[in-house]
Amino acid sequence: MITAKGTRFVDESGRERIFNGVNMVQKYEDGRRYLPLFPPDVLEALQQRGINLIRLGMVWAAVEPAPGQYNESYIAFMVDFAKRCAEKDIYLLLDMHQDLYGDIYEDGAPEWATLADGGEFVGQTMFWGEPYFFSDAVKNAFDNFWANRRIENGEGLLDYYAAMWRHLAKAFADCPNVLGIDLLNEPYPGNAGLEIFLTLINGLLACYNQKTGETVGLMDLMVIIGSLDGGDTTVLEGFLQIMDDKDEFRAVIRQIEEPIADFEREYYLPFYQKMFDAIREASDVPVFWENNYFSNLGARGALAPLRDAQGKPRPQQAFAPHTYDILVDTPLDNKTSFNRLDVSLEAHVQTQKDLAVPVVLGEWGGKYVGSGGEQLDIAHQLAHMEKHLWSHTYWAWNEEMWEHPFGKMLQRAYPQAVCGEILAYANDRETDCFTLAFTQSAAQGESVIYLPKPWQSINAPGAYRTEVLPGGAMLLYLQTVAGQHRLTIQF
Repeated sequence: MITAKGTRFVDESGRERIFNGVNMVQKYEDGRRYLPLFPPDVLEALQQRGINLIRLGMVWAAVEPAPGQYNESYIAFMVDFAKRCAEKDIYLLLDMHQDLYGDIYEDGAPEWATLADGGEFVGQTMFWGEPYFFSDAVKNAFDNFWANRRIENGEGLLDYYAAMWRHLAKAFADCPNVLGIDLLNEPYPGNAGLEIFLTLINGLLACYNQKTGETVGLMDLMVIIGSLDGGDTTVLEGFLQIMDDKDEFRAVIRQIEEPIADFEREYYLPFYQKMFDAIREASDVPVFWENNYFSNLGARGALAPLRDAQGKPRPQQAFAPHTYDILVDTPLDNKTSFNRLDVSLEAHVQTQKDLAVPVVLGEWGGKYVGSGGEQLDIAHQLAHMEKHLWSHTYWAWNEEMWEHPFGKMLQRAYPQAVCGEILAYANDRETDCFTLAFTQSAAQGESVIYLPKPWQSINAPGAYRTEVLPGGAMLLYLQTVAGQHRLTIQF
C-alpha cells in the first residue's frame, strides 16, 4: 500500500513514488450504462507508454441504482479491473465521477438521489458546463445533496453516499494497488454557483471596459463568441488579451474566492470529514481532497487538513486538484494561455502547502484527438509538475491518443520509484536530456526510472540494469548506497 508521508507518496520499501497517469471513465454513451469496455490489450499499451496510474471513474448511478442496494456485478467488474492493473504495476485512483450532478442530466447521481424541487433543466448552447450556471434542476440537486436532504421514506443523501463509499472501500480492500479515493469529481456549490460565475465574467468584462473605454456586457460577449465564423473578432481579441494578463486575471479570480471559501467551510469540509470517517471503517488508503469546480481556474477556498483530538493532521490525506484554462471546452479552446494556467497551478501549490499532503493533478489537458488544441501547453504543465514533484492523471485516455502530439508528450522519462527522497527531476525537451537528483539515507532496494526510448549516453551513480518493453521503451533499475546522487541520461 502507498502511504502519504508529508508531501510525498512512499511505498512499503520507503521509496518515493511518482505517478504518470490518465483518466479512464466510461460515461453513459453508445447505449452502455457506465460499464467500461476498454480494449483487451489496453493495460499492456499503457504500461509500455509509462502509465502507472489510472484515475478510474465510477458513477453513483451505476454503483447504487436503488437506495442502499448495490450493483455488485458492476463493483466486481471494477475490482477485477483493479487486480488486472496490479499485474501490470498500475495503480488506481478511484474517482466517483459526476458531470451536471446526475444521471438524468449527464452522469453521476442516480435518479432517486436527484432532488431538483421541480427546477427546469436547461441544456448547453456553447459548452457542456453551462447547465451548472443556468439550470435550476442541477443547482437545486446539488443544494439538496450538500444539505443531506432526506429522500422519501429514507435517509439523507450524504448518509447514502457515505455508506456507498464504505461499501466500495471494503470491496477494494484486497487491492493493494489502490492509491486512494477521490470522493467526488469537481464539487459544485449549487445555486451559489451562478453568482460566482457572474462575478467572474463581469470582473473580466470590467477590466476590458476600463482598458478600452467600451461597455461590453455578458450578452454582447456571448453573441460575439457564438458568431465566430466570419464575424468581427476585434472585441474578442481584446478581451482575450486582457485575460492573458496574469496579474489582472489573478485579481479577478480573487473576487470569487470568498463565496468559494464560504461553500467549502459550510458544506465541503464537513462532507470530506463524513466520507473520510466512513471509509476508515473499511480501509486505510489515502483519501483525496478535490478542488471545487471554480478552483480549476485558480480560485482558492478554505481547504484545511483534518485533525485529530490532539490537533495533529490525520494520516493518509492527499490532494487531487484540477487545472483547466477558462476557454477549455469552448469554441476558443485553441487559445490556451500559459499565464492563466499558471494562475491555477500556482494556487494549487499554495493549497498543497496549506494541506501539507502529496498531489496528484487529477485532471488537466482536456485535449482530444482531432480537437486541434494539442500543443505546447502540455509540455508547459508537465514541466510545472516535475518542478513540484507532482503526480498526475491526464484528461483523458483515448485509444488513438498516443499517435498525436499531446499523447507523445505524455510518454516521458520520469522516476517511478526512488530510494530515498527526490530532490529534483526534469526533462529538457530542447536538449532531449533527463536528469534526476535524490538523496538516500539507507539501502532500499532499486530505484526504477521509466525511459520512453534508448539513450545515447548515461551517467549513473551506481550499478544498473534495464528491462526493454515492447515498442522500445525501457525500465532502468538503479542500485545506489546512502548519499546524494545524480542521474543524467542523454537521448
